Amino acid sequence: MRWLLIFFTATTLVFSTVSVALTESDLPAELQQRYTHLIAELRCVVCQNQSLAESSVPLAKDLRATVHDQLLAGKSNRQIKDYLVDRYGEFVLYRPRLSLRTVFLWAVPPILLIAGLFAILGARRRAKPSALNATEQQRLAALLDSNQPSSNRTD
Repeated sequence: MRWLLIFFTATTLVFSTVSVALTESDLPAELQQRYTHLIAELRCVVCQNQSLAESSVPLAKDLRATVHDQLLAGKSNRQIKDYLVDRYGEFVLYRPRLSLRTVFLWAVPPILLIAGLFAILGARRRAKPSALNATEQQRLAALLDSNQPSSNRTD
């Protein structure tokens, strides 16, 4: 029974590898470069932190096949991305487009950077001791003189 499981697993792996290799190798050189570039720019919607090129889940394989088929159909990169965005949302793009829905994603990092710089500058300014004016220096000298023990004392 164990050898049967090993056989089916090996057969599945071999055929899945062959089908992916056949899909990618039948593209002309210029389409192959576009294909490689596109699947590196598109996110796997299941893995979430992997591109379509890196992911091995079935949905990523289907999306790679979709990209492949649309390239063969003569679609531009923009049309392919638009198709996938319509189906899966902006999340499928590693670099989402600037729109009303994604302005928050683009605006927050610079705002946080500027706010952090102001916080650092404010903290440095508060930590810096200020110089004493003439009146404060005289009062400080008087306080220091009054607190010193006198050397005229007799014991």
